[in-house]
Amino acid sequence: MTTQQMGRWSQFAELNEEDQRVFKLGIQGIIGVHYTPLEVSHRSISGEHFAFFCNATTTSFPENTFPAMVTMFRAVGGKITRSEIRRIEY
Repeated sequence: MTTQQMGRWSQFAELNEEDQRVFKLGIQGIIGVHYTPLEVSHRSISGEHFAFFCNATTTSFPENTFPAMVTMFRAVGGKITRSEIRRIEY
């Protein structure tokens, strides 16, 4: 995680091992779409927020690929919850 001011999102950067672990745990249970995280931004407020910029690919035929933002929250106690998955229209 890069140095940042409390409450502000960091710049997007490559995922480190901890980011990858958080993503893997937070994305469990999703079916129908496979998400590949490309970069992550962090924000600290009563825990840690993660915004993962991802490539998303549907598992149906024909497959469809699109960009998506997956946001997660890790509470002070360590519990990880998925906040939102949003398709990015362009």
